[in-house]
Amino acid sequence: MESKTDHLKISAEVLIVAVLVFILFAPRAALSQTPFYQGKTIRLIVGLAPGGGYDLYSRVIARQMGKHIPGNPTIVVDNMTGAGSVIAAKLYVQSGQA
Repeated sequence: MESKTDHLKISAEVLIVAVLVFILFAPRAALSQTPFYQGKTIRLIVGLAPGGGYDLYSRVIARQMGKHIPGNPTIVVDNMTGAGSVIAAKLYVQSGQA
């Protein structure tokens, strides 16, 4: 008959093996994504007027976000005012369709 400690011991061994596999293969996956954004521009759409609070926050985030994405892409903040941000939402939806 198996005791609870035997079951926990097997679970701990499985967890250790899973962590080791993750550590070995995770860096390779991150390195393979590097060239995708290299030399590209990311467009950050803001549905409100320039100079406001949301514009300020988006520009601060855009400045820092480019440093943390592999490939160091250029991030451009694009303000699209009007219709209560519906114009910006429409552009966002249409940009995903090819």
